[in-house]
Amino acid sequence: MTTKQNNEEINKLWFDFYVGQLASTPKTGFKKIDNYFLCTCCHFPTLINRGGFDICFLCNWEDDGQDDYNADLVLGGPNQSYSLTESRQNFNHYLTSYRPSDTYHFERTTTKKSKDGKITSDLTEIKKQIINKYIFIATLDNISDRKKVFSDISKLAKKI
Repeated sequence: MTTKQNNEEINKLWFDFYVGQLASTPKTGFKKIDNYFLCTCCHFPTLINRGGFDICFLCNWEDDGQDDYNADLVLGGPNQSYSLTESRQNFNHYLTSYRPSDTYHFERTTTKKSKDGKITSDLTEIKKQIINKYIFIATLDNISDRKKVFSDISKLAKKI
């Protein structure tokens, strides 16, 4: 077997595994606050769809359908070498799903830099403001009050 054939076989095995994992993902029962689904990584209501490959603006996890039942698996796919469990731990420590040794992704999700490489903004401070607003939403009974706070969150998210 040539290297090309071997690589094609490995790719097919991975693809079959990945598709099998996606097919076994529950399709209902996802937690929601108003119109937003909770991200499986950071657990904040940032997603319009579940399992639709939306990227959470807060933690940067791409929602490919992975959830608690297979959180310890590294599926590859859009989240590369990360399990959901590791990404959750990273978010709890660094406010990003990425590990610090993944320098490119870690830095682009925690800081903004000028063209000459100087840090111009600490994105984790903006993320902390957003998290505080999400916590506040949980105390609101009135949907119009929650909509206003979601609007505030949307404005802050544009700064990330």
